[in-house]
Amino acid sequence: MFELSLQGKETVLHNFAGGSSDGASPVFGSLLIDKAGNLYGTTEFGGTSGQGVVYKLGKSGFKVLHSFAGGTTDGCFPFGSVAMDKNGNLYSTTLQCGVSGLGVVWKLSKKGKLTVLHSFAGAPNDGDTPQAGVTMDATGNLYGNTATGGANNYGAVYGLDSKGKLTLLHSFTGADGQVPLGDLILDKKGNLYGTATGGGTGRNGTVWSLKP
Repeated sequence: MFELSLQGKETVLHNFAGGSSDGASPVFGSLLIDKAGNLYGTTEFGGTSGQGVVYKLGKSGFKVLHSFAGGTTDGCFPFGSVAMDKNGNLYSTTLQCGVSGLGVVWKLSKKGKLTVLHSFAGAPNDGDTPQAGVTMDATGNLYGNTATGGANNYGAVYGLDSKGKLTLLHSFTGADGQVPLGDLILDKKGNLYGTATGGGTGRNGTVWSLKP
């Protein structure tokens, strides 16, 4: 992890060491910063089971908040950014594990308790293999995309409400994109924006918008 000043000076804040007490290989996801200046993120590997961690870096140093254990009751190999609600709970996804082994959406309470909110089941009625985190709206609904799954197995956009109900908002067809990987952004009107790594007119990917 690094900091880059406006003057262009880089400072390394943390060197990931792997092992049971640290993370390893942060991929795709960006950092979240809270009002106190604490940083939060995930790594694909590291932790007690080697299957990734959620971490915090603050004034008191680096801390692993959760080590993913895999299996059917936890996720494994997180890729995406994290979101935080007004109570300090964190939310994101993992690439694999959960009930079907196809990834999960999770919540990590401020006290460190992890809850699996949804286990992806795959095509045609669900997404699978999310390689992005989640975006939260003002009412606590979560939005994200999965690299595969959906009606055509080209990936899907989903919404997950505060009661844990998941709705597929869009299944990619190929013509409009396929294999979406990045995090979504949400505007003030509730429109979602994202990208797909393939598909589209030239088969080289698309930028898209969606109104849930």
